[in-house]
Amino acid sequence: MKNLVLIIAAMLAGFTGGILSQKVSHISARTRDVTVQATRFEVVDRTGNVLASWGKDNNDNLFLGFRQLRTPPRPNSDLLLLGVRSDGSPIMQLTGSDGQPRAALSLTIFEKPVLQLGDGKNTRILLGHASTDAPQQTDDDWALSFYRAKSIEASSASIGLLGLPKSGETGYVELNGHPFVTSLSTGR
Repeated sequence: MKNLVLIIAAMLAGFTGGILSQKVSHISARTRDVTVQATRFEVVDRTGNVLASWGKDNNDNLFLGFRQLRTPPRPNSDLLLLGVRSDGSPIMQLTGSDGQPRAALSLTIFEKPVLQLGDGKNTRILLGHASTDAPQQTDDDWALSFYRAKSIEASSASIGLLGLPKSGETGYVELNGHPFVTSLSTGR
């Protein structure tokens, strides 16, 4: 009699388990098509420290940021930041452990690339499109510029090409704000 009760209980448990598994798998199949929406996603460690985040900041910039893996982590100091600024331009930024930017790759408002390198306090090197004070779509100046530690107003040394609309490209080398070599025209 004990064996019969045990067999009936095992059969009922198996039958109940089979029905429940069909219901659960049916629910999980339906939820695969659901879109998850949020304003921010965060990856945290076991103690709740944010390691990575994906979302929108207070200035409407979209970002994917990765933080330091040391304890305690610095708040809001992404070592690697990938994103789209509120004006629609993309950016990639590398930051030192002190929270200061070291390198950034971005596009100008006319979608021309600029690589900016710094020492954590100042920009030291710019490579790419050289924007004027009043940028225009037709600007076609490209340069590699080096800056002193305390000023980005005037480069210490530059080499580049000026895209002149009528005469073609003109190359230049500049030291301490003074042209060293000019008029290396390509005559496009």
